[in-house]
Amino acid sequence: MLYALSVHASNRYAYAFRDRGFGGYDRTPCPSCGREIATPFPRTAPRAYEVEGGARYPDFLEFTGVPVGDFVCSARVIDLFREAEISGLGEIESVPVFRVKGAKAEPVYQFASIIGRVELDLPAMKLKKKNLCPACGRFAWSRERLYTIPAALDMDTWSGHDLCRVGDFPAMTVCSERVAEVIRKHRLTGAEMGQIADMFRAF
Repeated sequence: MLYALSVHASNRYAYAFRDRGFGGYDRTPCPSCGREIATPFPRTAPRAYEVEGGARYPDFLEFTGVPVGDFVCSARVIDLFREAEISGLGEIESVPVFRVKGAKAEPVYQFASIIGRVELDLPAMKLKKKNLCPACGRFAWSRERLYTIPAALDMDTWSGHDLCRVGDFPAMTVCSERVAEVIRKHRLTGAEMGQIADMFRAF
C-alpha cells in the first residue's frame, strides 16, 4: 500500500521558509507557445535554511519556500531509514538551519533527493493533458480545481521504491507501508501519511 507523505508543521514546530543559497529563476517566454519557462539560476551559496515558527524542531522539517518539494529531515530519520533498508533516497547532504532572530544554536538537518517515481493514473481520474507544446513540453489540465479530484496512481509505473515522487507533481511524495511503519514505530514528528485519493487536498 502506498500513502501520500506530507510534511506539515504544527504551531509548536519550526519550519523553513527560505533557502539562503537558492539564486532564483530566469523566466523567459517559450518562442512557440508563449508560456513562461522558469530555469533556475546557479546557486549563490551552499544550501542552508532560514527557519521560524515554534521552538521545537521536528524530525521532518517543512519547507514553505522555493523551489518547492525539498525533502528535509533529521539525521535520525536517515539512520532509521537506512537501518530498515528503505529505498528511494538518492544523494544526501547535511544542511544547517538558522533563526532570523536570536543566536541560539540550531540543529543540522539532512537534505535528501528522492529517486523513486510513480505516475498518476489519468484515465482513472478522468484527467487529460491538453495544449501540449512540442517545444517546451508545457501543457494545461483538462480540469481545474485538481484538489476536488480523487487522486489515483498508475501502479504499472511505480519504480518499486519505498519513497517516490509523483511524475507531473514532483513536489508530492509517496511512501510505502514500510516507511509508514518506521514513522509510527519511532514516533517521528512532522510527517503525515494520508490516502492517495486525498493527495491533492493536502496541497
